[in-house]
Amino acid sequence: MQFETVSFVLEKKSEIEEVRRALSEFKTEYPGVRLSKPKFGELSKKMILTFKVESEYVTPLIASFTRHYIKVLATTNKIKKKVLEVTSTYVETLARHDKGWNELKIEQPKVTVSELELYAKEGNYEKVVKIAGDLIHYGETIVEKAKDVLEISLQRAIERAIKEAETNSGKGGKSINDLIKIASDSKLKVYNKISLMQTAGLSAVNIAEKFPKYNYELIKISNNSHLHNIVNVKAFVALGKIILSDPEKYSVELNAAVKMINIRWIEIANDVGYKSMNDTERKIFSEFLDFLKKERSNS
Repeated sequence: MQFETVSFVLEKKSEIEEVRRALSEFKTEYPGVRLSKPKFGELSKKMILTFKVESEYVTPLIASFTRHYIKVLATTNKIKKKVLEVTSTYVETLARHDKGWNELKIEQPKVTVSELELYAKEGNYEKVVKIAGDLIHYGETIVEKAKDVLEISLQRAIERAIKEAETNSGKGGKSINDLIKIASDSKLKVYNKISLMQTAGLSAVNIAEKFPKYNYELIKISNNSHLHNIVNVKAFVALGKIILSDPEKYSVELNAAVKMINIRWIEIANDVGYKSMNDTERKIFSEFLDFLKKERSNS
């Protein structure tokens, strides 16, 4: 008797209830199946459940979980093929019994490789990310292509936001928002785009520092716990450089910083961000932190 290993990905712990339902239905339908207890693991902060199941029941097990919207971790080409077979059959069944082919064809998105490349060229990374994570609707070829072009789509999105701010300072606020959206997008971590997320965040810091009317944004960036700590401390240093240069001139920014900067968070962020700063930045960081603490104690 041969067994195969099948793994499933849970985005949230609450999905464990769906796992229980899927398993219950599977065991009811196949009472004689031999299935191991699940082993639990973690991948990119997601829960991984791994089972060993008799080879002839791999496809039915995948089908049971698919009906409950539990993602299969395609660890081998063989598993990938089974997932594609199951999802294709599932979509076909829905079409025949629930809606019919005509309605399904209207609702199911269709994207070509050329269209994907255009999205990337335009910097439409959100659409690319959505496609990259939707194997059921788009199929393996398009999903893999979306993953391939995600890097360039993010680069173009960042470049476009920077250029908009440089050519028209009035659009600086929008550029900062667009860049912070990229820098804090948790879906990008799944595809290991940490470096580009940091680039987006640091670009937002540069714009906020360069244009006085956006200096206030540096406070929000410093406090944003969804950003990489390097971005937090760089924003804090940029704000400190501005305020310490002339506290009276920048009294409005100083008052806002005293009231709003989360000092405890900045100190925590500095544990990671310290190595990313040069000696000058470290000096400004320490001086500004001490200055804020003193101002806060006096207020």
